Amino acid sequence: MSQRCYLASIMNNLRTPGAVAINMCVAPRISALTALLAAAAAMGWSNAARADGFVKAWGNSADHRTDTPSNLGLCSAIAANDQHTAAIRQGGTVVVWGSGSYNQLPVPPDLGPCAAVAAGRRHIVALRQDGGIRAWGYNDYGQCNVPADLGTCTAIAAGKYHTAAIGLDGIVTCWGAGSDPTKNGTNPHYNQSIVPENLGPCTAIAAGWFHTVAVRRDGRVRAWGYNESGQCNVPTELQPCDAVAAGGLHTVALQQNGLVRAWGYNYYGQCNVPSTLGPCTAIAAGDRHTIALRRDGIVRAWGDNTYRQVDVPSNLGTCSAIAAGYLHSVALTCTITASAAASPELAPYSFDNPRTFTATGIPATSSAATLTISARGNLGTSTKFLTVKIDGVTLATNIFGSGSGASNCAAAASTATLTIPAAQFSQLTTDGELEIRVEPSTNASSNGCADATLTVKLDYTRSVIDCDLNGLDDECDIAMQPTIRDCNRNATLDACEILAGAPDINQNGRLDACEADCNQNGLPDTYEITANLVPDCNSNGIPDSCDIAAGTSNDVDHNGIPDECKADCNGNHLPDAWEIAQGMVPDCNHNGIPDGCDIASNPALDCNHNGILDTCEGGSTGIDCNQNGVLDSCEIAANPALDCDGSGTLDACDLASGAAADCNSNGQPDSCDITSGAEDDNQNGKLDICELAYGDLNLDGYVNGADLGGLLSLWGIQDPPYGDLDGNRQINGADLGLLLSHWGPVP
Repeated sequence: MSQRCYLASIMNNLRTPGAVAINMCVAPRISALTALLAAAAAMGWSNAARADGFVKAWGNSADHRTDTPSNLGLCSAIAANDQHTAAIRQGGTVVVWGSGSYNQLPVPPDLGPCAAVAAGRRHIVALRQDGGIRAWGYNDYGQCNVPADLGTCTAIAAGKYHTAAIGLDGIVTCWGAGSDPTKNGTNPHYNQSIVPENLGPCTAIAAGWFHTVAVRRDGRVRAWGYNESGQCNVPTELQPCDAVAAGGLHTVALQQNGLVRAWGYNYYGQCNVPSTLGPCTAIAAGDRHTIALRRDGIVRAWGDNTYRQVDVPSNLGTCSAIAAGYLHSVALTCTITASAAASPELAPYSFDNPRTFTATGIPATSSAATLTISARGNLGTSTKFLTVKIDGVTLATNIFGSGSGASNCAAAASTATLTIPAAQFSQLTTDGELEIRVEPSTNASSNGCADATLTVKLDYTRSVIDCDLNGLDDECDIAMQPTIRDCNRNATLDACEILAGAPDINQNGRLDACEADCNQNGLPDTYEITANLVPDCNSNGIPDSCDIAAGTSNDVDHNGIPDECKADCNGNHLPDAWEIAQGMVPDCNHNGIPDGCDIASNPALDCNHNGILDTCEGGSTGIDCNQNGVLDSCEIAANPALDCDGSGTLDACDLASGAAADCNSNGQPDSCDITSGAEDDNQNGKLDICELAYGDLNLDGYVNGADLGGLLSLWGIQDPPYGDLDGNRQINGADLGLLLSHWGPVP
């Protein structure tokens, strides 16, 4: 595979940046502490090189929201909303412009350097570089009342009247409108500030007009709050995501493959993602329009264009961040800034005391450099001047000499600017250093000048660096995806480090060193889980052992499996097996399921409703004489006819055991037949028809001579009234034989 193709395959796996803009707040999919550090670096509080840029805005210009302050300078982050725009300057200073009718423009003087900024409809939220949060502006719903116990955060978002943040532990906290469930459904309260109990740790957060959206650590998107237009109905086919944005009534998501999805209110086409958009690195959502930043740094927008907010300026160029206001759009251009190396004070100086300053860390360059010399001393004549050498080569002489305007101990320092040709500068700095030597002439010195000074400053612009061969300078690549493309903040694209041999065991384009490794074994958690080296039963992207060690999951039976992944049929958050082992619940049939759950899933298993499985009942209450799995008592209760004699035992079982007679074989005890009207003239509990058929013709309980006489008296009669013991309809020798064989008491 060629280098270009290999790098392309790596870059295709890169994720979304951690930029924070209006209605969009993306945090890296790495550990919480790394997330904060990475966010800090991404926002400019790092010594690593980065491509800060200039803010450009277009669309509705009312209240001057699109009029970028002329003195704004280079910025590292942007945000926008209803009537105002915000940015973070180099160094972390927050600037807000536009409408200030609710005091959202005056930035708190004690705010300090910030890493991120978000804008609500009439309030501003800032994430300081120390992870603290400040909010100001319209506060009728408490959206500016940052919880006192919030702690250090890594991401923020601002909705119309509510605010959201993600803590170091990934837990989402919301406040403002929609935090009181008793007011739900009354504008503007739609439970948008009530975080779902089962949300879990998250990496990205966004806030719309009345809804909130978050990306869980596993990449799944959750949304809650106002849902009239389906903005909270996350598509079931949505792939794992890194970023989300929330507009007025629509939601936008950036999948980990770079593709953009949108859903919700679509009257203005704000959910119609262009088919030619391609992979993106950032998204933002306005009230009725959507913006995306492609991987090549090009900005695309679609939806409502009433104020031309989706007409991206043709001269915008490559950008590193985007934001969407109510009816305007904002972008941060990707600008490679000039670098400088300035010396400390080099005075005193003299012919015998030349001064040297070495500029270090100079990258490859392709343009000329300038060297500015400032000096005050005994200068200004043909014998009082300075000579400047670079790496031992004379660059210029007679500086501040005769005719230069310099003089002895002048009131102000003299300044001279020298040019180092591009080819020469490039050749001299191949080692990343340049020695600058200032040599005073014989009579030039700082002697006698109380305010003598000598300083040098080297200014240069480096060459374009494109190690991944994607046509963009690496600084711009990093600016678009600061926590993903340069996760270790060393100013080198991770993809290029990987190409050079840095570990990326799961081949996702991210350095292993930057990925979460909770068990500290040198392998990314995601790799261990995917390779089935460790279990992740709750699918939260964290090995079970780490969940348990961190206390985010319980393991009461100490078997290494989080309790939430074990059977808990009664929903009491205790594993069934543990409850059974502790004797807290019965399991009489030893099937590993509490009896109560067996019964709950099939009430027929406890027909008498005494809480004991029928199969486990003993004594008289647990009889199942016909072995059909149902207690006799329950069968009888359901159908009393099954125990016609009221013995408490099924008639069928009484008959089978001989406890009851059924001489006529009708399946019912004789006693029940008699109760129902069958003849028992001698009241001995036996059916007369059975006694007669046995040969007791006079029903005295015995077969004897009287019965013999009666039989003989009917000898030969056809269809006799009784005495036909063999049922052949006449009295004959066969009947006589049966009678004699039954001689004695009738059983």
